[in-house]
Amino acid sequence: MMFSIMLSRIISTSLFVLLLILLQSCETETEDEANYIARVNDKYLTESEIDMELDSLKSDKKFREEFIREWIDREVLYSLAVEKRILDSKEYNKVKESSEKELAISFYLENQLSKTIDAVKDDELRNFYNSLAEISTLQNDLYILNTINFNDPYAAENFRNILIDSDINWKSTIDQSDSSAIVDFTLMGQYYEYQLLPKYISRRLRGLSKNEVSSVFEKEPKVFSVVQLVDSFEKGSRVPFEYVRVDIKKLYNAHKRKEMLESLLERVYKEFEIEIKSEL
Repeated sequence: MMFSIMLSRIISTSLFVLLLILLQSCETETEDEANYIARVNDKYLTESEIDMELDSLKSDKKFREEFIREWIDREVLYSLAVEKRILDSKEYNKVKESSEKELAISFYLENQLSKTIDAVKDDELRNFYNSLAEISTLQNDLYILNTINFNDPYAAENFRNILIDSDINWKSTIDQSDSSAIVDFTLMGQYYEYQLLPKYISRRLRGLSKNEVSSVFEKEPKVFSVVQLVDSFEKGSRVPFEYVRVDIKKLYNAHKRKEMLESLLERVYKEFEIEIKSEL
C-alpha cells in the first residue's frame, strides 16, 4: 500500500514537471511568434538572434537587410532539401559525419586552448608584432577613416555641422542623427588607396589634415558622404600597433594554436593505438 502511494506521488510530480516544461515551451514559442522579424513556415528569426549574429554591424541597415534575406533563402532551400529527402541520402550523411567530426574537433580545441590564448598580455602581442616587421610593411598607402553615407544631402550637411560645431565624437554625432537618412557608416575603417573608388575620393583625402572632416560629397548617385581622416600611412611604413592590435591578436592566436596543437598531439598520441602500414 505504501509503495502504491509513493509511486502515485512520483507519477504526479513527474506529470507536474512535464506540464511546466510544456508550458515554458509554449511561452517561448508564443514569444518568438509575437516578436519575430522574419518567418518561413514554422521557423522564426528574432531580434535577439539578429543582434547576436551581427553584433557591431546590427546598426547597419544594409547588413541587416542582407542578413534577413540570406536567412530566409537558407530556410527555404533547406525546406526544399528536406522535401526531396536529401537528408536520407548516403552522400549527405557521409559528408555530415565528416562535418560533425570537424565540428567536434573545433569545439574540443577551443575548449582546450581558449583559456591560455585569451590570457595573452599586450607585451606578448607587441613582441609578436615586432617580429613581423618584414611582412607587415605597407605595400600601399593606408588611410584610417571614419565614414558615413546618407541618402539625403541635407542630413549629411547637418551631420557635418554638428560634428564640427560641437565637442562630441563621431559615434555620438551618429546617435543624434536621423537614422532613416543614414545608409551606412564605418568607424576606424582601414582602407588602402586602391580601395578608395572613385579616384577623386583619394585625392580629397590627400588634402585633409589628421582628424579633419571633409565637406559633403556625392560618392555615387544619391549617396552623400562625409569622411574624417583619422590617420594615414605611406607605402613602406608600418602601421602603429594600436591600429592593428585586433589583427595582430588574430595572427598571434593562430600561431599559438598551431604550437599548442602540435604539443597536444605529441602528448596524447601514446594513449591511442596508432598504426601506419608501410607500402608493400
